[in-house]
Amino acid sequence: MAGKYNEVTPKAFANRKARTQFSPPNTQSNLASWPPSLQDFVNSLFQRSESLDDLQKAAFGSQIQSLMQLAIAQNKVWTNQWHLQQLPVFNPGVPLDLYENIHAQEIMERPKRLRGKYDSDERKKKRLARFAGAESTRVMSPSPGPSSGPIVGYLDALEKRYLRLTSEPDPAVVRPQHVLEKSLEFVMNKYMASNAGYLYINDQLKAIRQDLTVQHIKNDITVKVYKTHGRLAILNNDLGEFNQCSSQLKQLYQKSDALFHDTYEFTCYRILYLLLTGNYSEVNVIRLSLLKSDTGSKILAPEYVTFRSAVYLALELLSSITLGDYHIFFKTYQQFRETEQLTYAFHMMKHSMVTKQRLLAINIMCKAFKKLPVEYLERELAFDNSEPIGEFLAGHSLAQFQKDTDFDCSAARPTVQAMVDKGDFRKIDIKGQV
Repeated sequence: MAGKYNEVTPKAFANRKARTQFSPPNTQSNLASWPPSLQDFVNSLFQRSESLDDLQKAAFGSQIQSLMQLAIAQNKVWTNQWHLQQLPVFNPGVPLDLYENIHAQEIMERPKRLRGKYDSDERKKKRLARFAGAESTRVMSPSPGPSSGPIVGYLDALEKRYLRLTSEPDPAVVRPQHVLEKSLEFVMNKYMASNAGYLYINDQLKAIRQDLTVQHIKNDITVKVYKTHGRLAILNNDLGEFNQCSSQLKQLYQKSDALFHDTYEFTCYRILYLLLTGNYSEVNVIRLSLLKSDTGSKILAPEYVTFRSAVYLALELLSSITLGDYHIFFKTYQQFRETEQLTYAFHMMKHSMVTKQRLLAINIMCKAFKKLPVEYLERELAFDNSEPIGEFLAGHSLAQFQKDTDFDCSAARPTVQAMVDKGDFRKIDIKGQV
């Protein structure tokens, strides 16, 4: 029988075999709400930075961080013309300042006679009269009515089926926080100690989340519930449910700077999720956010150090994927596999990313070599006893190209190229649905 559920070190259900499932630091740091022009600016810069040497990349990181801090400090995130913004590392001679500031300075240095006619007393009086008239005709909007506020439930049941709300919630069928805490422990222990499947625990956790939502409860217990559900969703390859949990955790973490150290784990999972859905621009948004908020100066507990390192490993995967650098990709994959704390990240990569990257890597090899030792493929593509290379080749109709200890790249090339052209991989949309 499995041990009692412990959210801090959830090893018990991390080791459970996944069952087949049938169901489908303040506001300014919320980069998702920043202007699209800024996101385009950042994405283009990170793409250009790939061609820089190590010294230039260090200067690039420092300059973009300083520029963002300046925009936030001067409250010009939305007003600066990012499509015209430049960085000294790419444009020598350009000052490290916002375009709006540089442009304003140029205007100030123009001869005063060019602006004199706009500063006459007569024009000022006309402007004052015009704005005064507009103010007098303004109609005040009616004040909003009082909100209904959160309800307080009084149901004491530990188990409850999830039902989508179609009307106002009834307190008689909603559980208060102290009952929800007991319910979480009860259903998790039942899931780990019995044959209760993912359909059961998914239904129970969604019901707990719903009761938290209708009562406007957003605290540590809420974070714990979403983290637990998110991890279970990963283990059961339910990326749609994971995406919902991840999005809610992102909002909860933004409510308190004190929780920043706790964000590393799900930031890592979020990056992997964005990579496998092809949302590369959002990965760069996260990278930019970390440039500003993750100073690395705080003393972290060992478990947070591991997850913090994993975040930056996950970010590096973007370059390896876009450049086709399979050596770096599978080196990172191996690091995730060998780190016990990264069980969920490894599971996500193994079941949603690795097959595609292995086929793409073999396609590159087939174009570069006539034949390769099977042992080389096994080592380079991070196969092991749990993932035998023979099963992979047989599962993709490539076993016929294995000649003794070698893989015939020349003969396999048309077959592999056809698979890549067809793109017959496990496709996942932006909502996490397969």
